[in-house]
Amino acid sequence: MITLENIKHFIAIVDYNGVNKAASRIYLSASSLTRSVQIIETGIGKKLFNRVGKNVLLNEDGKQFYQEAMKLIANYDNLLNFSETLTDELTGNFAIGASHFLASHYLPSRLKKMNQTHKKAVFSVFALDTSLLIKKVHNGEIDMGVVFSPKESLSIESETLFTGTLYLCGRKNHPLMSKTFPQLKKEINNYPATIHRPHDSVERCDNHPAFLENDIVPQIETYWDSDLFAKEILAQSDAWSMMPDVVIDSDPRIAKFSHPKNWTAPYEVKLIWNKNKPLHALRNALFV
Repeated sequence: MITLENIKHFIAIVDYNGVNKAASRIYLSASSLTRSVQIIETGIGKKLFNRVGKNVLLNEDGKQFYQEAMKLIANYDNLLNFSETLTDELTGNFAIGASHFLASHYLPSRLKKMNQTHKKAVFSVFALDTSLLIKKVHNGEIDMGVVFSPKESLSIESETLFTGTLYLCGRKNHPLMSKTFPQLKKEINNYPATIHRPHDSVERCDNHPAFLENDIVPQIETYWDSDLFAKEILAQSDAWSMMPDVVIDSDPRIAKFSHPKNWTAPYEVKLIWNKNKPLHALRNALFV
């Protein structure tokens, strides 16, 4: 029997242009996705893909099935949204996660208000590496997360809490602190870079467009998964990094380097949750 999960797997394969890419983005094995396609094709008695060389492409039946599948998912989401609006009172246990910095700087004030408003709810809070948090939200281990710049995912819903800018930074008395931006570009590679660890589920910093636009090639010495750890590295060395303005401004030991007026390196802090979970009330509690 064809299930909703089978259909979601099929949509993921189409949207991510292949089984392997889809598997890495929705944290499932390629064999599971292939099996879902086989179940659908057996159920409807039609092939959905044609193999052209090494590529697998949608055929006409596949394109039609994809259109109907998208309508089904939209109707399913509307039904979930309707059920979520029936109550705004939180009752029971909820797991909430955030990246390390956001867990210590954003969640405490939100949780204080939530505990005052929702007397029947108990909240468990997790401070995690962003990529691990996204995986746990996807798997349903954590109900809702607050993270920096996650990539779009078919299985995860997101809403922007606030935005800001990434800036080059270092300790307050760093040798580069007194340099103009043209001078900084010439000299920055004389100093080691400490950069957020790259992952497929998060916008990358190691090859950020701002580096390419300004001919900066970071000489990366350390990768980190916690802004709190990164600040300690910067405060105790000549390393530099590119970090969110809210992180830099939170520590008097760290400061922004000089930047041109046209500097562009935006980020978003987003609330994320699994699309399969009706969490309207929890979303409102965290967002408002």
